[in-house]
Amino acid sequence: LDWVRGYGQLWREGSDIMTFDPKHPDASRFHSVLWNYAYNLPLGRFQTPGNWDDPDFIIGGDGGMSLAETRSQLALWSMMSAPLILSSDVTKLSPAALRILGNRELIRIDQDPLGRMATLVRRTPTMDVLLKPLAGGDYAVAVLDRGPAPLAVELPLSSLGFAADNACSMSVRNLWTHATASRQRLLKVRVAPHDTAIWRLHPA
Repeated sequence: LDWVRGYGQLWREGSDIMTFDPKHPDASRFHSVLWNYAYNLPLGRFQTPGNWDDPDFIIGGDGGMSLAETRSQLALWSMMSAPLILSSDVTKLSPAALRILGNRELIRIDQDPLGRMATLVRRTPTMDVLLKPLAGGDYAVAVLDRGPAPLAVELPLSSLGFAADNACSMSVRNLWTHATASRQRLLKVRVAPHDTAIWRLHPA
């Protein structure tokens, strides 16, 4: 992909996101989202502002995608600074799906001027933890639950590479609830199956 910057501002790679099948309207499509996420995530070295890896359309809120899965796709695409091109049937989006897809704080993470893709800092059979540097010295952190059961997650800031002593604390904003807590040294959350928790961290 070193050559591709000279030919366009974004490039599609991986497989096509699974299209909606009206004969099977409830068939899950989340596995397709996860496949494209997994393919795209290691390609951050080819991405710079003005040149974007494109893991395909946003299908959140459409048939075959739960609200938790809708949150996950928007959060993961935003952590990867991926183009946010909506392919869902807008006329059929629920108010809850519209609130997710129109979350301005998530969109700001996606369109952060640094244009950096998140780094995978931890992985288990059911969980990914992503860290993304943002302009101005902030960070975004996301926790994906790929599994069928809820995850109780505790992430000390030291596990993300920050200093382990009391000198390091963060102002932490939950980008789904819009709640902010000051001087935190631990991220603690319960993540529902197929959902993704996401925060914006500001060094205190």
